[in-house]
Amino acid sequence: SKGQTEYVGFRLSEEEAQRMTGEIVRRFNTVANAHRHLFAGANVRLTIKVASVLFLLAKFGSFLSMWRIITLGFIAAFTLPVAYAKNKQHLDLQMSAAQAEV
Repeated sequence: SKGQTEYVGFRLSEEEAQRMTGEIVRRFNTVANAHRHLFAGANVRLTIKVASVLFLLAKFGSFLSMWRIITLGFIAAFTLPVAYAKNKQHLDLQMSAAQAEV
């Protein structure tokens, strides 16, 4: 029928295609503006924080292979819940104090 495209049993009207395309463009522009804000240097303090985090990630990334990351994640998955359960009261107290400062 007029104004519809059919592809393997899937129909999409022109209005739906335009709406979906508009949504994709809107989301892309939102992401592009966020990246421009982070990396353009308009906010010097934020730019330095982002650059520092990226630098540290690059340095740590060079020391850790994928297998080491998987191994550490596996160990942490079984160690951290037990450590939290044993120290729950102390950790919850520390977290509430940290949240109060923020």
